[in-house]
Amino acid sequence: MKIKIEAIKPLASQRTKNRIRENGPWFTLERMHTDKEFGIGKKAAGFGVQSWLLRGNDWLGWLPINEFRITDQSA
Repeated sequence: MKIKIEAIKPLASQRTKNRIRENGPWFTLERMHTDKEFGIGKKAAGFGVQSWLLRGNDWLGWLPINEFRITDQSA
């Protein structure tokens, strides 16, 4: 799935802002690393770093899901 993202300004690290600026704003969602995807219940929410593996231009990497928002998407 293709997604268009933007950094959440007060929460996003400089790394996340740079990746979006240099390789986006459109990315392909390759993989999710969240509690839901691992089948962990609500009691364990926040276990580990919840992030998505994104591909944009010549870059492939993980971005924390609490540092960006989806503004558009396509199939």
